[in-house]
Amino acid sequence: MTATFTASDLQATPVKKTGPASTHGLPKRLAPPNTPFELMWHPNRWDWSDELGWYMSLGRFWHDPGSGNVDQHGDLTKAVAALRKRGWDIIEIGDRRLDPKYREFCVGYDVAGGGKRHVDMWSRPRLIGNRLYWEKDGAAYWDFVRHCLAKGIIDPIDPAIKAEKIRRQTQVIRKIHQDLEESPGSPVLEGRLRFAEKRLARMRGEDAMTAEATADAAVTAAHKEDATQAELDALREELAALKAQRTAPTPAAPRVTPKKRRGRPPKKKAGAN
Repeated sequence: MTATFTASDLQATPVKKTGPASTHGLPKRLAPPNTPFELMWHPNRWDWSDELGWYMSLGRFWHDPGSGNVDQHGDLTKAVAALRKRGWDIIEIGDRRLDPKYREFCVGYDVAGGGKRHVDMWSRPRLIGNRLYWEKDGAAYWDFVRHCLAKGIIDPIDPAIKAEKIRRQTQVIRKIHQDLEESPGSPVLEGRLRFAEKRLARMRGEDAMTAEATADAAVTAAHKEDATQAELDALREELAALKAQRTAPTPAAPRVTPKKRRGRPPKKKAGAN
C-alpha cells in the first residue's frame, strides 16, 4: 500500500519559531535540513510570459553560514551589502509593508532526527512511496508578487528593460521572415510568425501584472478614503476584468510535424520480371 502524507500531516512553522529535535517529520535523506532564506528582487529579473504577461522572477537569499558572504557565525551584514551592490533588494521576513498573511513567507517543516526543511509558504510536501514531491500553489505565489508590486516593495518594469525585451522579440519575427523567403508558404513558419506577432502585440500593450497591482491598490485606497459604494463597485469591476484577462487561456505555439520524405523506389535489375 502506498504511503502518502500532505501538509495536514506535517505542520510548517515560521522560521522565527524553533523546537526540539523530533523523530517524526520529513525523511532526512529526501529533505535534509537547510537554512532559512529571504526573498529578493532585481530590476533585470523582469521577463515576459504568455500566461502571466510581464512578471518578476524572485530570487532567494539563503542564510547559510560560510556561503555567499554570510560569515561562519551567520552574520548577514556583508552578504546584504554585496547583494545590494549588485542591484538586489531584499524582501525581509516580517516586512511590515506586507500583508500579515505574507510576512512569514519562509516556513520550516520538521525533519526526522532534528532540524527543519525551509521552503516558501506556497509549497507543501507529499510523500508517495519512497519519493518526496513538493506541490506549489502557483496562483497564490503570483498573488504575492502582485501584492509586492501594489505595496511598492517591487518596482514596476523599467521602460528600458521592456524595450530591450521587445527588441529581441522583433528580431525573432525578422528571422522568421528571412526563413520564409527561403521557404515561401511553409505552414510551420507561417504559424510561428502569427504566434510571434501576437506575442509582440501583447508585449507592447499594457503591463498586465502592474496594472492589476495598481487596480488592487486603488480598491484598498478607496476603502480608506470612504469612497461611495458605486465608486468601489467600479474599481472592483476593473480589477475583476484584469484578473479575467490574466487567467484567460493563451493558445500554445503551433507545432506542425513535417511530413517524411518518401524515398525513391529501388531500380529494377536488368532482366528482372
